[in-house]
Amino acid sequence: MYPSKGAWMEPITQGFGQNIAAAGPEITALFILSAFVFLLLFKVILPLANRRQDMAEARQKAELELESKREERKAKESENRDKQADEQNRLTGKWLAVYERGTQVQEQTNALLAGFDTRMQVMEVALDESKHGSRNMADEVHEIHSHLLGETAQSRASR
Repeated sequence: MYPSKGAWMEPITQGFGQNIAAAGPEITALFILSAFVFLLLFKVILPLANRRQDMAEARQKAELELESKREERKAKESENRDKQADEQNRLTGKWLAVYERGTQVQEQTNALLAGFDTRMQVMEVALDESKHGSRNMADEVHEIHSHLLGETAQSRASR
C-alpha cells in the first residue's frame, strides 16, 4: 500500500534534523538564519514580484486602452476627413454647376447679341436706303417747287 501523504515526509525531516544537529551549533545557526532569510525573502520578494506583475499588467492594460483610444481618434479623424472631402466635393459640384450655368447663359447672351447686331446692321442698311430715297424725293419736290415757283414768278412778271 501507499503511505499517506505526510508519512513519507516524516523520515526525511527527522533525518535532516539529525544531520543538522550533528553538524554543530554554527551550521545549525547558519541553517536557521538562512531559513529565516529565505522565509523573509519570500514574504518580501514574492509580494514585490506579484506587485511588479500587477504593475506590468496594469501598464499593459493602460497601453491597450491608450491604443484603443488612438484607434478611435484615428477613426474619428478619418470620418471627419471623409465628411470634409464629401462636403468639398459637393461644394465643388455646386460651383461647377453654377459655372456651367453661367457659361450657358453667356453663350445664350452672346447668341442674342449676335442676332441683335445682325438686326442692327439690317436696320442701318434700311435707314441708309430710306435716307437716300428721301433725298431723291426731296430733290424731286424741290424741282417741282422750283418749276412751279419759276412759272409763277414768270407769270407775275408778265402780268
